[in-house]
Amino acid sequence: MSHRARRLIWVLAVMVVALPVFRAAADRLSHGYPEGDDATIVLFSQDSLSHDPPLVGMVSTGGAGLENPELHHPGPAEFYLLAPLVRFGPGLEPGATASVVALALASLGGLVLALRAVGGRNLAAAGLVASGLVLWGVGWDPPASVWNPYVVVLPFTCLLGLTAACAAGRVRFLPAAVIVASAVAQTHLGYAPLSAVLALWAVVVVVWRHRRDLAAVRGVLAMTAALGVLIWLPPIVQQLTGHPGNLTQLARAAAHGSGQSVGAAGLGELGRVAGVPVAGLRPIDALVRVLPPLSAGWALLAALPFGIAVGLTVVARRRGQADRAAVAATVAVAYGAGAFTASRLPLADGVLYQYYGLWMWPLAAVGWLLLGWVWFGLSRLRLLTPEPSPRGSRAFAAVGLVLLVGIGLLPRPQPWEPWQAYRRIAHRVAPEAARGVPRGGRYLVRFRGATAYLSTGSAIVADLDQAGSEVFVDPGAPTPVFPWRHFRHYDGEWIDAEIWVVSGADPTDLPVNARLVASSPTLTATEAARQRARSARLEALVRRAPPAPGPRAATTAAERAAVAAARNDPLAALRSGALADLASRGLLEPPGGDLQTVVTDARMRGLLAEGSVRVYDVARQRS
Repeated sequence: MSHRARRLIWVLAVMVVALPVFRAAADRLSHGYPEGDDATIVLFSQDSLSHDPPLVGMVSTGGAGLENPELHHPGPAEFYLLAPLVRFGPGLEPGATASVVALALASLGGLVLALRAVGGRNLAAAGLVASGLVLWGVGWDPPASVWNPYVVVLPFTCLLGLTAACAAGRVRFLPAAVIVASAVAQTHLGYAPLSAVLALWAVVVVVWRHRRDLAAVRGVLAMTAALGVLIWLPPIVQQLTGHPGNLTQLARAAAHGSGQSVGAAGLGELGRVAGVPVAGLRPIDALVRVLPPLSAGWALLAALPFGIAVGLTVVARRRGQADRAAVAATVAVAYGAGAFTASRLPLADGVLYQYYGLWMWPLAAVGWLLLGWVWFGLSRLRLLTPEPSPRGSRAFAAVGLVLLVGIGLLPRPQPWEPWQAYRRIAHRVAPEAARGVPRGGRYLVRFRGATAYLSTGSAIVADLDQAGSEVFVDPGAPTPVFPWRHFRHYDGEWIDAEIWVVSGADPTDLPVNARLVASSPTLTATEAARQRARSARLEALVRRAPPAPGPRAATTAAERAAVAAARNDPLAALRSGALADLASRGLLEPPGGDLQTVVTDARMRGLLAEGSVRVYDVARQRS
């Protein structure tokens, strides 16, 4: 097979693996728009090219119990990566989506190059299959999303391959491993322990393997250190100039154990996803999970890959295969860090959101792949040899492409139904509002209503900002943090006009000269009909029997009172959303045993009740 043909096959294979990324991107471009946290991330990326660039990441929910609850993810790496195409591209959604697609392709390419350096073309091809399984397992939404819990999934997959390459003596990958680890850790706090351990391990192994001739790797180590300092410079500057510094806040939160976590139950989830090769990689169609207590069986499954990795490390060292021993040890280190992270999956007000554990899918796929490579080498099988015969190479390529196409076409969970509605609303009103408001002015954007606060308001702010306007924010709802950066906090500055983003009934203080510039129903006729039918089914269920106690016992007087009230009047609890909240925290069993449906019903009831989202332009009266 010619060099050109091989290159064409590799490019084709990467494109086939990336099919879910392109499908999700096309869906966002046709039906969605950055809203809520996505819009805030896009807004920060625009700030990255301003006179006041962000020095920390998005606001985190991990600041409970601190005297200053405004805790941010460690750094702004994602904002700087998105900035060029968001600020200078064809628009907010195309620029953001193109940036994420480029990041996904770069991550896949980095994984392929790292695995090829470790074990040749066949291991790299098997890595593409593993990537396809990761993309299938995490569902429809993450591959093309700028949201920080989602955007790091593929870079973390790449980091696992880069770390293995460094451990196997491919020193040239060390700078890339540290840069990717830093970017992932900065973007989402949940990945920080994993990324830090992997980056440190890569450096330690490189130094250890060259301890008798450090001069040979001095240049790479110096470049790695310089790049590491460069990417961490913004958080360091904020730490030195902030009051308090965000890194201090993060350390304080970790030391004080602020907030709840799942504890040992998280190890059971790790065992379910990663304990058996491939079997646990299936997607989970749920936003909210209630994990059962850790059982002996799940604990053994969680420990299985770690134990195998340690055993293979010992055997490989005894047989003098240093590269395979180092790769197996890398997998053991990754699983050890994963066990620690799994036990600390955060509970937001007692609720576990599925996206906090998405790192388990890459860990399972790449971890088992590397263990398989080590085992095949030790057992002298030739399935994953670096240079197969021409006939074997062609057969392997054909089988691999068929597998990749099949995985790419597998059905996967769609985005959560309320999020689809939020994106459609923002897609409708944000560009229309921006066209109806003069460019380049100074505006105060006021949010009034649940959807305005949670979703559409940030989309309007981001769109006005991209149009060159100076924008201040009045979120309306009381909040201990201000996630839109403090220079946008309104404090009586002179403005040209107010932009009111309203969902539900018009507020009583809406000025009489308000001019409607954009509007959208919160639900389409089809969505409203589906929601009414869902509510009717759930109401019929709770009429027949009150909800049973959940797997977790109420521990406070407030929890016991809420559970008693919901069991006494489950219909009222269902309609108010209290039943969904209690079921999400494991205090009650959801009607029909379907937590996802109950949580979706609570959010969609709110959207249905709001009726519409409207944007008003209120010109300032000048004396």
